[in-house]
Amino acid sequence: DDLARRFSPRNTSKAKNMVASFERRYELEATDMTNWVGNTFTAYLTEEQVSALRDDPHVTLVTELDEGNFSAPWYDNPSPPNPATETIPWGRTAVNGKTSTGSARVYVIDAGVGYHEDLGNVVARVNASCNTYPYYYHGACTSLSAVGCYEHATHVAGIISATAGNARGIAGVNAGARIFSVSVGPYDLTDSGPPSRRCAEISASASNIASALDWAMYDMIVNDPFHVHIVNISMNRTEFAPGGALNNMVLSLATPICCGVIYAGALVVQSAGNQGTDACSYAFGYSGGYASTSDGIMVVGMHDYQGSYVGYFTNTYAGGGTGNYGACVEVWAPGKDIYSTFGPLASYSPYTPSTWQDESTTYSNYFSWTGTSMAAPHIAGIASYLAEHNTYGSPADLE
Repeated sequence: DDLARRFSPRNTSKAKNMVASFERRYELEATDMTNWVGNTFTAYLTEEQVSALRDDPHVTLVTELDEGNFSAPWYDNPSPPNPATETIPWGRTAVNGKTSTGSARVYVIDAGVGYHEDLGNVVARVNASCNTYPYYYHGACTSLSAVGCYEHATHVAGIISATAGNARGIAGVNAGARIFSVSVGPYDLTDSGPPSRRCAEISASASNIASALDWAMYDMIVNDPFHVHIVNISMNRTEFAPGGALNNMVLSLATPICCGVIYAGALVVQSAGNQGTDACSYAFGYSGGYASTSDGIMVVGMHDYQGSYVGYFTNTYAGGGTGNYGACVEVWAPGKDIYSTFGPLASYSPYTPSTWQDESTTYSNYFSWTGTSMAAPHIAGIASYLAEHNTYGSPADLE
């Protein structure tokens, strides 16, 4: 009969008769139906029919259907390198990148952002290790470089907010957002001076990182305690994990303070790590290995240009790894072959000055790197845009 012709043999006779009843009652013609995952039918309806169906006590829901598209890969546009054209990295496209109003503060706790033609929005550079080693070189903190020998932080900062519209380089996720670079590099590689090349070392102890977290919170309290700001931590250690020395410090950074000292708190965005294991072992989490969506802390895993998990990878001028995963990862973001601002195009060596990012040089290099370090700043960039356009009472609200 007509119902058997129009619908699938898998649909039961009872369900077909139900649809036929609606067709007669409302003078419509169903084009499709289901009955195993739920009793539904699809039809082209007039506004009057929609209104009548919504009033029918036997109808649970009437909703409009729209066309859906399969996910397509993202690509850099145009494909780099092209020094005469600004590249829109695929990650910025994937997260629908914006242009900053400049009101939010984004703290990049890292090796120390270098000087770069696309990073004129870095408004402050400090070396938080001055708190740890106040008399290290030449008896003054000013001798500790705020620029890292390793260009990791420069790459991260570009992902967050490299300036847009200058016809070269790239545009960041929230292009032009203010960056506060907080170096965790403990000391200079050269101590006889004046050195021709000086920068902060790549390694950092938990104590150095603690000083950086402390400096960021202090600066927000002193300079803008009434707004929720952003902290990006693209580094991982066991001390960040539950029970580690840095775990509670990260939580303190994200927790507002009221009365006496006023502090709105900071949304903390941390990379999941590249050890190929449970992120709970190297990133923020709670005892028992879980994340919270209401603590103002987000641990970020990485996906590639097709939206897939990134397994083992290698980087030119840097090491490789495998993206971490697990219950402590709260969000996934672009992290594979991310094109961003860069320092010297050489494999970093602590013993080769020509590979160091020089604090007296403004670079114009760009390069692609992979890692959860690249994924976290995509979320930091998004968060900074949201913070600029909304009033949040706490980092949890922004999260």
